Amino acid sequence: MTDPRSTTRPKTLNEALVDRAIRHALYLTRLAGGEANWVSGQIPELRRQVTDAVAPIIARLEPSDIITEGDARIIGEAAQRAGQVAQEFFSRINEQSVGRLGRLAIAEIDYERRLFQRSMPVEWNFRAPSDNFARNLMRYEPIDGRTLSEWFKRLSSATATQINTELREGMLAGEDINTLLRRVRGRRENRFADGIIARSGRQAEMIVRSGVMKASNRARQEFHKQNSDVISGYSVILTLDDRTCVICVDKEAQNPWPVDSPPDPPFHVGCRCVEVAVTKSWRELGIDLDEMEPGTRKAVMDGMVGDVPDTMDYQEWFERQPTSLQKEILGPGRYEAFKKGMDVTAFADDGRILTIDQLAAMEPDLFN
Repeated sequence: MTDPRSTTRPKTLNEALVDRAIRHALYLTRLAGGEANWVSGQIPELRRQVTDAVAPIIARLEPSDIITEGDARIIGEAAQRAGQVAQEFFSRINEQSVGRLGRLAIAEIDYERRLFQRSMPVEWNFRAPSDNFARNLMRYEPIDGRTLSEWFKRLSSATATQINTELREGMLAGEDINTLLRRVRGRRENRFADGIIARSGRQAEMIVRSGVMKASNRARQEFHKQNSDVISGYSVILTLDDRTCVICVDKEAQNPWPVDSPPDPPFHVGCRCVEVAVTKSWRELGIDLDEMEPGTRKAVMDGMVGDVPDTMDYQEWFERQPTSLQKEILGPGRYEAFKKGMDVTAFADDGRILTIDQLAAMEPDLFN
């Protein structure tokens, strides 16, 4: 470890880590959007497969103002077959997601290592989890009590249940076969957004969005665990905007979290919270500041005090950022509205998406 008196920092390490965590969380939200788009692009294939499986079965239904036992068996058969198709489809999505999120976990571990190396005013021998750990992380890690695989299995079952319910309702309403099918696949004039398959697709998008946040938080948490000699605890950082929920606000209110009992975001499906480590003070790291000259001692203490930064909302954080980053986050039109006095929390993200490679490029001072 080098002499800490050789380096100073304009802000405490914990302030730097929180500042970076909020900025990185914005980019992760865009990456999650990219993963959701990836899933969305495959839903038309699921719609085709389910329609092809269900159509010949429900063609055996006879128009009636009641549902006979025979009708119920046919509807149940159609729903069961749809569930099987959905399970095969989402099983493939799950395996691909595990691989994609494993690559993200590797990148996030590398991100956190570089962040600590460049933020700490001393050299430190940081350890990192293995690539094998990162690749298989999302095969076993639960999101709100369920693994990715369990979430997708549940979605397959829910799809079958919804099809059973919708076909029964359609039969009782006297609908013909084509109208019944439209309940499943949606209407072309609505770009199929009103069908059961589209609803399942939106749920799948939410699952992979949550997977991004889980992979990121859990990978970085494992890095912190392996470097517990510099970690004293954790804080929950909210990506604050109009959609922040009371569950996440409550988790933030519990800051700082003890080092042996870290938070476990995402706290629910769709959660965008980020965990950030709180570092120890110089004295806790075994550095005797009394041996330093007074002026140097103050500079080093300013670099790493071990305190938890004061609670900072998104508006305050955003206003501290350089103009170039503000414009990049909001886009030119929303930036002008912000400059005219509109609160930044009135804006949702502008819909831009990122890939993992693009995410790395957004943090050039850490990844290059």
